[in-house]
Amino acid sequence: MFKLLAVKLIYGLTVSVAAVLSAWSPTTAAIQPAAIQRSMVLIYIHSSARVEDPTGIFPSREVSVLSSCSGLFVDTIGHVLTVRHCVDEDSVKQDIVERFAADLGFDLLTQDDLDAVEANLKITGLTESVKVVQPDDNGTDGLTITDQTPADIVNAKPSNGTDAALLVVNGLKGATRAMPIASEPLRVDQPIISVGFPALLDGKIRPPFEYARGTVSALPGPDTNGMTTVSAPMWHGSSGGPCINEKGEVIGLSKQVASTGATSFYFITTQNDIREFLDENHILSSAPAAPDPTIQVVAWVVIGYATLALGTWILVLGFLANRKKRRRVHS
Repeated sequence: MFKLLAVKLIYGLTVSVAAVLSAWSPTTAAIQPAAIQRSMVLIYIHSSARVEDPTGIFPSREVSVLSSCSGLFVDTIGHVLTVRHCVDEDSVKQDIVERFAADLGFDLLTQDDLDAVEANLKITGLTESVKVVQPDDNGTDGLTITDQTPADIVNAKPSNGTDAALLVVNGLKGATRAMPIASEPLRVDQPIISVGFPALLDGKIRPPFEYARGTVSALPGPDTNGMTTVSAPMWHGSSGGPCINEKGEVIGLSKQVASTGATSFYFITTQNDIREFLDENHILSSAPAAPDPTIQVVAWVVIGYATLALGTWILVLGFLANRKKRRRVHS
């Protein structure tokens, strides 16, 4: 009986420890939505300008635009990484022109049409303000910025030409949770997750935080204009949000969607370009240290010896109990 009890205890302890160590794995914990959202920010860009048509064909007017993008913390002191086309002046001007044309009933213009319209317009008094917030969409705790907070643009013109921008949020009361940048090379068919905040609907309602799973479809090359192609869907407003691997590390930023008929292609910036950009701005967001396998090995050794000792002790107790019982029987 005691032998059977010892075997059961040893087996139960071993299975329980294996489950704990498996759950402890950084890879398993990193892909939880709540863990991801603590490093994410929703970016609001408020811009306005006076638009004048020197030809007099279109009436001059004041135009205001509210747009949104996604971003992520890259250190503990409030630096936010997003894509350049969300916040740089040229993109903001295009948003102004697009709204100006839409207000006049021209809301189906192509990019070439918008460029032509912008070339004939005079835009003055351009102002832009950027605010960030971490919406509590899923009851997530540990968020640092729960109210819209002003952010300054540190750099929206990377020297390597990548589509990236760096913001900073000042006056924070707590440390921000950085999302690490991946260091391992990407491979085709590698599983990834695209995350971000969808854009406002009708300028009023914002859908909740979203994430979608997919794989790496193609690596950067001439056919992809130097960008990585993924199969994970993106949506308007997710620009600047990270694509992450199964360890929770950033492999790129959501950048562009191109469609050919019923087929859509989703492009992200490369992790190497991101790292170069962060290094250029002296942001210490290096790749995460690989988990030390020694920790798990030592844990297994210690637990093995403890289990052996426990089993031995139970067997000894059983032997002594049986011996005492025999003596009683003989007496």
